[in-house]
Amino acid sequence: MRENETVVEYSLANGRFDVRTSQGRYSAARLIVAGGGWSSRLLADLGLPLELRKMFVGWFPAPQEHWAKRGAPGFVFDLDEVFYYGFPSVDERSIKVAGHCRFEPLARPEEKDLFPPAAERVEALRRFVRERLPLASDQLARFSTCIYTMTPDEDFIIDRHPEISGLVFAAGFSGHGFKFASVVGEILADLAIEGKTDHPINFLSPRAFGRGDPEAVRRLRQAERRIYAGPPRSVLSPAGHGSRKGATQDRM
Repeated sequence: MRENETVVEYSLANGRFDVRTSQGRYSAARLIVAGGGWSSRLLADLGLPLELRKMFVGWFPAPQEHWAKRGAPGFVFDLDEVFYYGFPSVDERSIKVAGHCRFEPLARPEEKDLFPPAAERVEALRRFVRERLPLASDQLARFSTCIYTMTPDEDFIIDRHPEISGLVFAAGFSGHGFKFASVVGEILADLAIEGKTDHPINFLSPRAFGRGDPEAVRRLRQAERRIYAGPPRSVLSPAGHGSRKGATQDRM
């Protein structure tokens, strides 16, 4: 495991891959490319339909009713075309809250922290906290920006390279890949070592029907424009425990 190393380039010669990073060079018979926001560069020859977005995540002061050690759950509010999610406080000071699909465009992954989140994004998150998590403060304590690498249909792209034997890639996890990490790892290992997998992944190929469909892109844009419209339907109990119709919670 090598951390904080930038991959500069990779090449194939004499049946082996040579990977050059900011810290050195590595050689291998098989190569898995899972470059996140850098996938378009690392897999430029494939022309994958990837688009970078940045998403704002905020932390808000919260009392002990929202502490993980007191049994407070994680939560999801499914509100029309967008849903909010969050986690109980592990530092006994603040809870993490975000609105999935509240994106801003991002030209390059290195630029994700150049600008603060737009004022309307911050206010939308504060409004959600005020209305649905009344025991928490709506005063933003801190924030972070994460990168979403989007595909037009928000499904992942996982496949073997069509022309380079031994090269396997995974990209475009569209903000919901983490929870599939274990099975994706198994699939990538299968493809790299065996050249195939028993998991049904044909629909994740960039060659699959509908991938890169302009109509899918149009629908996604429409959904994003509607994320501020209409009052939320889901309600979480004031103490942050239990749920009512439309609110889903998973205990951490």
